[in-house]
Amino acid sequence: MKYWEIQDPYYGLLKAETEEEARETYKNVISDLDPDDVCVEVSLEYAWAKFLAACENEIESDPNFNPRKAFEERPTTHPLLIDSELVY
Repeated sequence: MKYWEIQDPYYGLLKAETEEEARETYKNVISDLDPDDVCVEVSLEYAWAKFLAACENEIESDPNFNPRKAFEERPTTHPLLIDSELVY
C-alpha cells in the first residue's frame, strides 16, 4: 500500500495503490481536482505520524481507541485525514 498527500484545494491524506486511485478517492470524498493539482507519494512513517497526531484527542478521551488498528483498517475508499474546514 502507498500513501498520498494532496494539499489543495483541501488537505487529504489517502492510502491507495496508485496515484490515480488516490485522486479518485479524493474526488469522490473531498473535492474536485484539476489535473495540475499536486498529489505526492509520502512514506508510511510520515502518514502514520500525521494520522497519530490527528488522533490525539480521541486517544486521550477513549481508552479503547486503537489508532494503529484504525490506520491499518481504513478502507482505501475513505481518506485517512481530511481538511478540518470540511468537518462539520
